[in-house]
Amino acid sequence: MVEQLGKLLTWVAHMGVAVRLRSAYNHESLYDPDAPLDVMWLSDSLHHMDGLGEAVANDDAKRVAEECDHLISIFEGYRQPTTGFKGNSAESFARASKIVRLDDGIAVLYELRSACLKRVGHSMTLGGVGAGKSVLVLNSGSASRPS
Repeated sequence: MVEQLGKLLTWVAHMGVAVRLRSAYNHESLYDPDAPLDVMWLSDSLHHMDGLGEAVANDDAKRVAEECDHLISIFEGYRQPTTGFKGNSAESFARASKIVRLDDGIAVLYELRSACLKRVGHSMTLGGVGAGKSVLVLNSGSASRPS
């Protein structure tokens, strides 16, 4: 689990750089009409991690896996094109992809989830999260791939 947490912290740091470069810190962003919405969407991916942090701090592997499911669901939603006054989350993450990739964040959450499920040694279902993804599911200690 430590390896996955290290990867997640690296991803979070890269997301922080992406937010910073789309903010007033980068003078050029002041002239980019997409910058404020990009900051909103990119920082949104970070503020949802409080539950994961609490679960890790409490050394609760089952809850860490549940929080990973929650974050994966949110991150998958960012991939969907949106319209309206809040802009398009998919476009915001695409603009940041030279610095940080949403797919990498999702991948490390799946890795962390898998490590936690191995640790608790029982099954949890995705509950619709990540449909079409190949995710390790543990059933009574035996590994299998969902169909």
